[in-house]
Amino acid sequence: MKPFSNLFTAALCLCMGAVFAQEPVTIGQTWAMDDVASGLDSTAQSFTLNETATLSSLRAAVVARYDTADHPGMLTIIEGFDPHGPNILLQQPVMVPGLNKFYGNLNGLLVNEVEQRWIDLQGTIADSTNDFSDIATEFPVSITLPAGMYTFIVSLDTGVTLNDFGYNYISAFTNCHMWYCSPQVFDPYEAAGQHFIGLNLANHPFERDMAFQVEYFPELSTSVEEPTPELLVNGIVAEAWDGAQLRLFDEIGRLTLSKQLDAGERLEIPTGQVYIARLSRNDQPLAVKKILVSL
Repeated sequence: MKPFSNLFTAALCLCMGAVFAQEPVTIGQTWAMDDVASGLDSTAQSFTLNETATLSSLRAAVVARYDTADHPGMLTIIEGFDPHGPNILLQQPVMVPGLNKFYGNLNGLLVNEVEQRWIDLQGTIADSTNDFSDIATEFPVSITLPAGMYTFIVSLDTGVTLNDFGYNYISAFTNCHMWYCSPQVFDPYEAAGQHFIGLNLANHPFERDMAFQVEYFPELSTSVEEPTPELLVNGIVAEAWDGAQLRLFDEIGRLTLSKQLDAGERLEIPTGQVYIARLSRNDQPLAVKKILVSL
């Protein structure tokens, strides 16, 4: 077997794109005062891109409602305003957190006791103990899309059950627009888009949006791309990346490595996997790209 470091160098240098010349743009809305149970295994939200962009991250306040562990699932992005369009642009496996994200071991609880945990969790949002950053899950992505309308879907793998009740239900946090809400917020995502739940994702009140954020890099205005320096030279971090922050995610969004790079050090990363690498310096993003580390 070849040394890991040489293989990683080749994979990264072939797959990394141009250095981004600007900060990422974030769209979405973060009101999360209500939790909406889909009643089924999928939930969705549509959104609008006003320019050609490379998506680097999707953060969504979604939870496997009765699960006591992270649930395998799928993230899908579809062209169009609703989740029924024929053009699937991206599908990648993800892990959807259960209530274990907020509580300890929930094994042995009755359904009504689990529901009480949801009420308690909603109370922590109402009193600002928790906010969007606490309840959302980040799904790293890497896809370039033209300006237009799109819908993302988060679905649970129904072949896996991780609770005592046999349920595979997903919930999403949204704005609260009902009469009992305080504050009562209507349609907080200002661009075209809305939340979808229920059978065939057919339920979509126009007043409601999922709490979500899409992070993207606008298309560079210049046609001249600045080449990305090699990260590793003979398995050693190159001088050009000294002090840069590397965050490496696997295909299902788990952070596998987060560290500040030092010129001259050797990286130890498992091979035979696809990763999404995010490089930044002083909180300024430099590059985001899907990479393959071959055996």
